[in-house]
Amino acid sequence: FLRDEPLDPEKVLAAVRQATIANKMVPVLCGSSFKNKGIQKLLDAIVDFLPSPLDMPAVVGHDIDHSDKVITRKPSVDEPTSALDPRHSIETLSLFREMASRGIGVAVALHDLTSAVRVADRAIAMGPTGRIVAAGAVSDTLVPDILEPIYGIPFLVTATPAGAVVTPVAPSV
Repeated sequence: FLRDEPLDPEKVLAAVRQATIANKMVPVLCGSSFKNKGIQKLLDAIVDFLPSPLDMPAVVGHDIDHSDKVITRKPSVDEPTSALDPRHSIETLSLFREMASRGIGVAVALHDLTSAVRVADRAIAMGPTGRIVAAGAVSDTLVPDILEPIYGIPFLVTATPAGAVVTPVAPSV
């Protein structure tokens, strides 16, 4: 209660989100990796309190061929995408694996499911609403029975000498 009136939970969440994004508040949650205690609350807090790409300002960079030319990219589906080329993607993911091997906690959000299968020890699959659908070993999590309901399309997971390949299957035309 505030001033003898009940608090509106949605207004409280909005205020915590706004203060968190402005770096005026740091929400603290408790949990344990043992039996995933508190993991759903942590993921809910990430969705509820941290900025979405749409909350962020445009990214400013320079044209690789014309260093004096400034380029801005807004977080919008109407903007061209920026992504790592295959070599740099492998190098970056290898760096994360090396950091993890030294005991440094690493969490990475990937939509490249083949890369996730090849570099991650554990995975959390989130459904369209942002809720956890599955969590555990990658070999148990990134499988067709879990991926198909999330994305609404069939998947194949194929073992190759280089590691598993996760392939979405295009519907027949």
